[in-house]
Amino acid sequence: DKGRPAEPFLVAAFPKILEASNDKSKNVKDAAVATSKAIMEMVSPFAVELLLPSFLSGLAVKASRGNKYESVLVCYLLVNLVAPVADLTCDIKKEVKTAALECMTAICGCTGNKDLEPFLPAVVDAASSIDKTHACVEKLAGCIFVQNVEAPALAVTMPVLTRGLNDKNEEVKRTCCLIVDNMCKLVEDPAEVLPLMPKLEPLVKSATEKISDPEARGMAEKAYKTLQKAAGEGAESLQQMKLEDAKKQVSEALGGSAGSGDVFDAELTHVSALAACAANMRVFDEALWKTDVGYLAPFDSITEALRAKMEIAAKPKEEVEEEDTEGVDLYKGAFSLAYGTLTLLRDAKMHLKRNRFYGLLGPNQCGKTTLMRAIANEQLEGFPKRDELKSVFVEHEIEDEEVGVQDDGFPILSVDKPGWWWVVHTCNDIYKLDPPVKEDTVKELMKSIGFGYPGGPDRAANLELPVTSYSGGWKMKMQLCAAQLMNADVLMLDEPTGHLDVDNIKWLEDWLESFDGSIICTSHFSPFLDKMCTHIIDFQDRKLKTFKGVKGQTLTQFVEKYPEKKSYFEIRNDNMRFVFPEPGALEGVKSRSKVILRMNNVSFTYPTKDKPTIMDVS
Repeated sequence: DKGRPAEPFLVAAFPKILEASNDKSKNVKDAAVATSKAIMEMVSPFAVELLLPSFLSGLAVKASRGNKYESVLVCYLLVNLVAPVADLTCDIKKEVKTAALECMTAICGCTGNKDLEPFLPAVVDAASSIDKTHACVEKLAGCIFVQNVEAPALAVTMPVLTRGLNDKNEEVKRTCCLIVDNMCKLVEDPAEVLPLMPKLEPLVKSATEKISDPEARGMAEKAYKTLQKAAGEGAESLQQMKLEDAKKQVSEALGGSAGSGDVFDAELTHVSALAACAANMRVFDEALWKTDVGYLAPFDSITEALRAKMEIAAKPKEEVEEEDTEGVDLYKGAFSLAYGTLTLLRDAKMHLKRNRFYGLLGPNQCGKTTLMRAIANEQLEGFPKRDELKSVFVEHEIEDEEVGVQDDGFPILSVDKPGWWWVVHTCNDIYKLDPPVKEDTVKELMKSIGFGYPGGPDRAANLELPVTSYSGGWKMKMQLCAAQLMNADVLMLDEPTGHLDVDNIKWLEDWLESFDGSIICTSHFSPFLDKMCTHIIDFQDRKLKTFKGVKGQTLTQFVEKYPEKKSYFEIRNDNMRFVFPEPGALEGVKSRSKVILRMNNVSFTYPTKDKPTIMDVS
């Protein structure tokens, strides 16, 4: 009847009340059930850790029918109890199984993960029937995870993963490891996976040791590394609030307002436990703390200060990046990036300054080129548009753009036009340069960097010829002309040395040294990056980490600090076996000694060239 003031004492008495729900006397049992339900409707949600032992005891497989049944009803929304609830979905007692299935369905509905939602009915079915485990594993393997994976989503899959990883079928084990790998890649906070590590880690590790098939074992080893990365590396920096530490902080905050006696001690312990639970759950909503943590006097007077202090203490310790305070800012902000259904970056921070060279590093397929193309195409939310920050992306393969229609109805593409026309079109029509560049200005610039022209020396690329006739290196030079004419702020380069010889690499280095803006560059040619870079931007766990070094040594310093990053530039020594079909007899040829094809004195000249490329080949 006293409501919330009585909560500390009712929670302490809850184990006895729950135990009485199994009493032989119907009156006692009914009263205990009614009381337990009334307590659950009244108590703070952060009392879950105080009540958890009672729930687990009630859900024990050896508990009597009545106790299990009432416990399932009482813990209706507690996701942390998914494993014991899943076990009860196979109970021989019909009423226990029905209540457990109802509870399991409700728990699955609490994951908050939209990607997993379509597969949750299969999870519930698999929990209640061992025969359906294989089918559920196959379905979960097809789930594409995009949003962050949190503890509830991991927890609901644990019954299925546990059975699958204990299965004798190695293909099922491999598929379970694939699911673990897919989910753990999107775990952002180590706190989400740490509670499941004691059970999940031994299962995955056992798979790496017991699977005989090399490919399946490789998948298990990959999943184990991903799991360790999601939880192990963050475990040291993760701050968990213990009850004794919380009590100490609450007592210090109260100071002279602290009371004495058994009643106050019980209230102090209870409020401290609520605060510790809220902190460990990473819930720091001011309103919730007022209503569900510090609702008792005199604790209500210190709730906000305690909440703020615990919020700071609960944050994981992150490596502090050295801030570049000198120079002119071009961009400073955060953004997210996705490719189809795959999240490449989430709330990634980037700080660009003028006259800086940023080497963009990361494993293959992490999104380096996608990021630069998204910036250039104004598709990156939060990044300035072209009218604010001129960003130019230089790549070997230029995207086709329809710029007209021929008399026969076929489209005219921008790359079918002469090189000088492409530069004029890019500056004036795409980037809306004001005042617009003129044809003569473009041609003179292209001549100065080596393009051939009518009446001039014979060169590998002529400014009057179509862009399609240019090699990758000449296409890059053409795009650099456009960047120079429009005075670009941000220049992005994708493997710029890939098609260049030593002399042209030197030319490129000199050109970039004179560029006045900010340069972002991806390259596997480490000497080039080491010479040019002032900073390194590294893709790490869907974030961008910036490293500041000394120009001429930046990449070397980066690899010295992070030796594992050396793999970005190493040629892998993987053994790959290729199998080709046995060649059969040619149609219409019966003799094995007869000459089928012979060339005599063959020469070939490209349509755009005066001199043949090959001559008199026999």
